[in-house]
Formats: sequence, structure tokens, C-alpha cells
Amino acid sequence: MKKNEYLTIPNILTCSRFLIAPILVLVASLGYRTAFLILLGVSLLTDVIDGYIARILKQTSELGAKLDGWADVVTWIASLICFFMLWPDLARREGPYAIFGLSAFILPMLIGFMKYRQFPSYHCWSAKFQAILVSGTVFLMLLKGISWPFRIAAILQGIAAIEDIGITLLLPTCHCDISSIGHAIKLSKKNT
Repeated sequence: MKKNEYLTIPNILTCSRFLIAPILVLVASLGYRTAFLILLGVSLLTDVIDGYIARILKQTSELGAKLDGWADVVTWIASLICFFMLWPDLARREGPYAIFGLSAFILPMLIGFMKYRQFPSYHCWSAKFQAILVSGTVFLMLLKGISWPFRIAAILQGIAAIEDIGITLLLPTCHCDISSIGHAIKLSKKNT
């Protein structure tokens, strides 16, 4: 990839999440719930549109996929910290679900790193669905105090993690953009 190929609209959108994450923590430390929610919404919106724009502009890349995965991790870790800072009572009650969901998000990446010596960026359909589900239920919980959808989403994150771990166990080398365990099975059969 040439130097100017790194500086694409999708990569800029993805990298904006790296810039937003510390600002999330800053506004949370100042107690600004509304500012936190707006910035988190902007961050999550860029997460939704960066891949779509990359496909439309034909600017998909392995770098973009990896940046997206890292930006997701940074965003959700920052959000969890902010959750405990801004809504301490709610965090005490829902914290175990939040920590489970984040752990289920990070564990497949760690297992992938142990196997491949790099972090996988599969972007499975189940993970994309989970990103939307978790995002929506987080806002529902924080704005309306309705927690049960978030709890279900956190548990379903564990199921998405199982798929990612299964893909890692199936594939001998690290790949980006594996849509499902079925896609991984086809790839593993092709390589044997």
C-alpha cells in the first residue's frame, strides 16, 4: 500500500474514534453525561459507516480492518470506564454484564494473538449485529434505565465470541473480513 493509500476517508473516520475515546473519559471525569452520550453516539456512528464507505469507495484494506478492530477496543474500554464514572449506581448493578460483554469482545482477539501473533479482524455478521445491538441497548439503559435488553446483548456477545474463537481454531493463518464460521470452514477446506 502506498503512503497516500493509508489516508482514506474510511481510515480517517475510523481513526477519529481513537481521538474521541480520551475525550469521552475527559467529559466523564467532569460529569458531563449529555456530552458523553453525544460523543459516544458520534463514535459509534463512525463505526457503522466507515466500513460501508470503504466498500462504496473501493477503499477496503487489511489496515482499515485492523484499525477498526483496535478502535472498537479503545472505544468500548473508554466507555466502560465512563460508565462507572457517570452512572456509579447503575454500573454497580449492571457492571458484571458490561465486564462480561467486554471480556467476550476482547477474549477472541487475545486467542487470535496467541495463535497468529497478530490480532484478527474477522468482522463476522454476528459481530456486526452485536455491535448494533449492544450500542442500542447501552443507550436504552443509560437514557431510559431499561437494563434487561443490555443484559441479553451482553450474553449474546458471548455467543459471537464463540464464533470468533471457532474461526481462529479453524484457520491456520490470520485472515481479515471472515463473514461467518461457514466462510472459515470453506477456507479451511480449501487450504487442506
